[in-house]
Parts: sequence; C-alpha cells; structure tokens
Amino acid sequence: MAEAMKQDRKRSLLDFLILRRWINPDDGYSQEIVFVICVVFALFLSASLTSFSPLDPSIYNYSYPPRNPQNWGGVVGSYIAGFLIFQLGVLAYLLPIPLLLLAWMNLRGEKSAFAPSRLLGVALAITCFALAAQQWAPSLSLAGFSYRSGGTIGFWAQRLLMKTVGTGGLYILLGGGVLISLLLFRQDSVIRPLLKRLSMVKKKSPSVTSEKSVKVGLQTLSNEPELKDILSKINVHEKFQTEKFEVELPPVELEKSKAKVPDFEPILPLSPDPAYVPPPSSIFKSTVSHVAITDDERREFEQTSEALVKAFSEFGVGGEVVAIQPGPVVTVYEFQPEAGIKLSKVTGLLDDIALALKVDSIFIHPVSGKRALGVQVPNKKRETVFLGDILQTQAFLGVNSPLNFVLGKGLTGEPICCDLASMPHLLTAGQTGAGKSVAINSLLCSIILKASPDQVRMILVDPKILELKIYEGIPHLLMPVITEPLKASLALKWACFEMDRRYQLMESAMVRHISGFNQYLEHATAEQRAEMKERFGDAAQQKLPYIVIVIDELADLMLTASKDVENSIQRLAQKARASGIHLVLATQRPSVDVITGVIKANLPCRLSFKVFSRTDSRTILDSMGAERLLGRGDMLFLRPGSSKLERIQGAFLSDEEVVGMVDQLKKSSVVHYDETAMEWINEEFQKQSGNAFEMNEENAGSADPKWNEAISIAQRQGTISASYLQRMLKIGYNRAARIVESMEAQGLVAKADGSKPRAWTGHMS
Repeated sequence: MAEAMKQDRKRSLLDFLILRRWINPDDGYSQEIVFVICVVFALFLSASLTSFSPLDPSIYNYSYPPRNPQNWGGVVGSYIAGFLIFQLGVLAYLLPIPLLLLAWMNLRGEKSAFAPSRLLGVALAITCFALAAQQWAPSLSLAGFSYRSGGTIGFWAQRLLMKTVGTGGLYILLGGGVLISLLLFRQDSVIRPLLKRLSMVKKKSPSVTSEKSVKVGLQTLSNEPELKDILSKINVHEKFQTEKFEVELPPVELEKSKAKVPDFEPILPLSPDPAYVPPPSSIFKSTVSHVAITDDERREFEQTSEALVKAFSEFGVGGEVVAIQPGPVVTVYEFQPEAGIKLSKVTGLLDDIALALKVDSIFIHPVSGKRALGVQVPNKKRETVFLGDILQTQAFLGVNSPLNFVLGKGLTGEPICCDLASMPHLLTAGQTGAGKSVAINSLLCSIILKASPDQVRMILVDPKILELKIYEGIPHLLMPVITEPLKASLALKWACFEMDRRYQLMESAMVRHISGFNQYLEHATAEQRAEMKERFGDAAQQKLPYIVIVIDELADLMLTASKDVENSIQRLAQKARASGIHLVLATQRPSVDVITGVIKANLPCRLSFKVFSRTDSRTILDSMGAERLLGRGDMLFLRPGSSKLERIQGAFLSDEEVVGMVDQLKKSSVVHYDETAMEWINEEFQKQSGNAFEMNEENAGSADPKWNEAISIAQRQGTISASYLQRMLKIGYNRAARIVESMEAQGLVAKADGSKPRAWTGHMS
C-alpha cells in the first residue's frame, strides 16, 4: 500500500494530460508519441515566435476588419507568439529548449520527466531570467516596436523587488532563485558534489620516489629472456627520480571566471582621450508604449470607420474600410473606393470629411501595393513619443554611423532614424511651438550619444540666444556657441576654408572621402606622414572629425548678410559632403527671401512642421500639406531623391533631460576649442565691425571697400541706382544705398528724381 502511494506521488503531470484510454504511459511506444508531440509543438512554437510581427492580430493588437496574419503559424501562431512575448519578453524565444529537454528525458525512460516539481523549477528559472533581463535591459525592440525585455512577469517582479529589498537584495534573491530552480530541475543534490570536487582539487597523489620499488620492478622484468640483455646494461643502483605530480581535475573556478553581464547597448568607439566619458542613454525618459487595445478603443475605431464610410457616401464616393492601423498620433483607415472613382475627387473632400468626423484636419494618401486610400484621422488621445524609447531600438543602435540621429515614430509606430551623412544636409522649418527646436535637440543629443568628440565636432549658431546656448561647454563644440549674425557668417566662411583644406589633404592621399583619409592615416608609413607634415604642417597628422553646423534661425542671418551667407551655404551644400561637413538649417519663416532658390536647390532633404499657410508649405516642401499638421512634433519628412512625404511624430525630450546630459558631459570631459578658427573669426569680426563704427553719415559710403568700384560703374554707365549697384557689386541693398547717398553728398551724382536712376555729374563738392 505504501509503495502504491509512493508511485502515485511520483505520477507526472503528463499522465493527466494524455488520454489514458488510448495511450498507456507504461508502454514503450507511448513515450515516443509524447516525444513526437513535444517536438512538433516546439517547432510550431519556434516558427510562430521567429515570424512574430507586432502588426499581426493578437489579444494585444486589434485591427478592423481582421487582417491576414503574416505569422508562419497563422492566427493561432500569432496569438500564441503575441501572448508569450508580451508576458515573458525575450525569454519567450527560449521556451522550446526546456520543452525539448523534458521530452528527451521522458524518451530516455525517466518517469518524473514532467513531474510538477520539475515543471516548477522550469517556471522559476524563466521568472528569474525574465527578472534579470528586465533589470539589465528594460526595453526590447522587435520589428520597430518596444517591449519589456522581461515581459509583464519580469516587469512586475523587478518593480516589486526594487521597492521592497532594493538592488542588492534583488541580485541576492535572483541568485538564490536560479540555484533553487536548478535543484528542482535536476531533482538531485548540486551543492554537495560541487564542494566535494573542490576539496579533491587540493589533495595531492602520493609521490613515486621509492628506490626499492624501482629495483623490484626491474628485477621482475629481468626474468624475461628477451629483456635480460637490455636490462643488464641499466645501473640498478642509480637513483631514479621522478617529479611529484598532482591529480588535476577539470578546473572549477568560482571567483576567477565570473560571468560578464552582457551589455545590451552596443559598445561605441570612444575617443582616445581617456578623460571623455559618453553620457548613458538612461538619462532620457523612456516608457513601454505598446499596450493592449482596450474595448473602448475598439468601439471608437469601429464608430470612426462607420462615420468615414457614411461621410464619403454623402459626397457620392462609395466604398468600405478594409483595414485599420492605429498609430501614436493618427490612425490610418484604409478606405477602398468603388471602381471608377477618381483620386482627385476624393482628395478634394479633405475639409468636408474632416468636418464630418469632427476633427481639425485629415490626410489622404494612396496605400502602396493596394487599391486603397489611407485616411489619416487624428486620435482623440495622443501618445507621447519619448526619445529614450527610440534610443533603445535597433533602428538607432544597429546603424554604425556617428551621425545617425532620431526623428520619431511613423504612422504605425515604427521608429524612424536617419543618417545625416547620407542626407547630407537638412533644411527644416515650422512655426513657433510646432516642435522644431525639440527636433534639433533630439538630433544633437542622438549624435552626442553616438559619437565622441574625436569623431564629430559641432558649430552651433543661435541668434535667438535661448535654444542652443545650453550646450555651451560640451566637448563636441568646435567653438563657443555663436549668437551674433556677423560671426555666424564668418563661421560659415571658415567652414568653406576648412572644406578646401580637407580637399587638399584628400587629394594628397588620393582618397575620395573623409573616412578614406582617416584610414589612410592609420596605415600610412613614416615617409608618407613626413611628406604630409612637410606640405600641410602638424594638422595633417590628425584624423579629420565630422563637422555638423547647426543654425537655429536662418532668417536672422539672411537679414544681416544675406549674400555672404547664401554663397557660403551654396558652396558647403554642393561640395562639403565628401569632406565630412554637414549643415542643419532651421527657420520659423519659410519665405522665399529666407529659403532662396539657391538654398533649396542644394538642400534636397527637408523637414517641415506645422506652418501658417499653403505658400509656406510649398516653399519648404514644394507641395502642400504642412499647413494641415497638428503641431507638437507632427512633421512631414522629404527624403533626398524622393517625392513622397512621410508623416512622423517627433521624439520628445524635456529641457531637464538636455540639462542633465550637458551637466554630465561638463563634469566628465574638458572642452577643447579650435583656437585657430576662433582667432581668425575674431580678427575678421573686429575688422568688419570696426569699419562699421568708424563710418559717419557723410563718408559712410566713401569708406566702403567697394567705393572705387562703384565710382567706376557710375562713370561707365552715366547713371546709377541703389538696386543696380546692388546687383553689380553683389552686396546688400542698404549698403548700396549708403554708397549712392555718399556720392550725392560729394556731388558725384544728381539728386533723386522719383524712381529714375541718378545721373552722373562728376563734380566734387
């Protein structure tokens, strides 16, 4: 009776899961059936998890009408994979391993393969590893969506332990839990055999140095007739010495072989300067944005779909909603119109449909690969896209470029990052409060996290004195933040000189890009380095960093020195890509006198936030649409070489986060400005500003460097006007007007006669 009760206690959970009427666990073939079932399920589970897509239907993702899943396991596979990944995070991908291991143990005849205690050990191990994953890397990026690395289980376990026992207690309990799970799984002692093996390492085997033993052995061998002659030559009385040896077991190192905790963030190439410490991405706020869709949201999607179909039908456009794609700010309703309806008829109903849906504005775009239109309807509750979330995704970490930066999230929530090196320049515009400055901060912080000062240097121009001045003193700056428009113009001129110098260096090294020149320096011989030093000085011995020039308000510069600024921007935009110099221009007034045709032609990559009018939208994007944006980071992005606009919700970061990053950089690193560049800019600034102060009303024009050239033009033409002089000398209108007024004061030209040009008199007063 006792033996029967003992067998009942050992009865595995599998006995309750199989149909005992058809399969007898005591039969040999039943173990093979169970093994095949487990292998098939493990393969199905692996296929479902491998092909998991966040857009497939699951209990945490809803689309109306239901879309066809891309999962290899179909609807069942998509639901299983979605549930496991949301609950267990990255640990879901490891579930087939213990399942196959238990099936193999059962096939080998172990009666307790699926015993409840062993299954409890597997569950405890999964919980511990989920807790560890959540502690070391809180966020996981899958197909562009952020998930908790340890799933819901790891998240709540980590949160509970951090509040109750703290970090130290968490790690202690984590180690104990792993050890207990190992004991439950093995169902055998683990600690005692380990201690026994450690004690055996210290024991030494007996030494073999007995001369008597050697003699006895030789005498025994000498009884053999074949060996008698050979052994007779050996001096038995000579002492044989053998060194002591120890029994060496496989090494069991507990302290020396400490497992290194995997770093979930890629190790970026750091500056050779050991004083530089990159700021951690944990400074920036991050949240797990992927949450299950509620029933209220489902009903809202269905109601909006019905209202959309009804609104179209009222204006003579029949059709149906075939799919719904929720996003962070807008939801895309794929509307399939009836045959024979023109696209122009639908796009002409934007304001009417928006009014029917009771929203501010909507967008309509053709869906690629489908005979459907995507209607972008704003969500009633907008989701905030945090910079910290995207910094942990593969879209940012997986690109090995120091100029890769974060833009935000797309329509369906996928992270959008861009490489400034491939743009190679960026022009952005938007009205006040639309999110332009936040986007620039996001760009700068992304590059600072990605690259060291030896890789990227920055020139920041902030005429408003409020936006970029906060970055003063970080080690990435090439010079202090520039706030005066005249100095900004001179900084652009210096960048042109630097571009020419770099081209000369690359020509001497016979390479076509800055990266090729840096590789050339790494492998250059002593003779090549000496030749470079002789031609270009000591500066040619250093690697060339990328230079990013950010101008926060282009309009202020264009009002001060439009011609010089435009010429410098044109030269840099046309030639600076190969030399590693990149421009980021921003303005809140995208008019034609600020964003001229020359600037637009050389900056094909544009980014527009909400603007006031269609004219401003056409100026920045060459198409309408930016005036319909929602503001607060809602933007339209035009990639270089493409005519298709992408709608993106910009990443948000607060001023406190930027200040925290800057403070940490200042504490851990020392800024080294380019003294040569600063001296040249200051000297030119003193010259030009000094000349301006020395001019008085009468001789302001005659003291101008262009005075003699203007006199020659007036004598040759016989007449002169400020606008004509402006075009001929390529100077500003105010400067040309001062020269003409000075000519009149000195009696060289006649007085103004309406809009007619002034006649040349040639008489000095």
